[in-house]
Amino acid sequence: MEEFPPPGGPGRPPAPTFGPPVDERVRAACRRAGTRFHAAGEHPGFMFERLATTRTALSQRVDRIIGREIVDCRGVAGREMLVDLMGMGRQPEQINTKSTMFQAVSIQYEQALAATADVLGLRFDEIRPSIDTVTTPHEVELPAATLPAGSVVGQLLVRVTVEGAPPGMVTAAIFGAYQWPPD
Repeated sequence: MEEFPPPGGPGRPPAPTFGPPVDERVRAACRRAGTRFHAAGEHPGFMFERLATTRTALSQRVDRIIGREIVDCRGVAGREMLVDLMGMGRQPEQINTKSTMFQAVSIQYEQALAATADVLGLRFDEIRPSIDTVTTPHEVELPAATLPAGSVVGQLLVRVTVEGAPPGMVTAAIFGAYQWPPD
């Protein structure tokens, strides 16, 4: 079995955003089992780690890589998910990078950005998160809840890498309980 690159050395640990203690537990488990660990998936790993990196090989020049996920939340049946977790129906000032929804999905996107940078042989210095919200002037009736006029009906969750070397990478997750872009 080939050894993982050492933490802090060239390459990244399998789950770089979880930190060194988790990294070492994963590495130890793999050594005991004689296996490897690679975190990937379609949400959002496949789009970044596989599709975006493959497409860069087909390009003469890459200035920026943007991954965009669009989620239509109108059919979400549970109020707990739509309002309590996602923040739809809240006031815009209540939605920020510390909000429950942003924190719940951030680790996935940060891991995808780190893995993509690793595949491309790049590094970045930081990830800058931001959220933009959309409201409507009228209430919106949905199966899970009625969203009051002036409340949040859409969110754009963005993470941008600030890199030590180009290209820049951006993830944009659009969660909409109404039409995006708004009327």
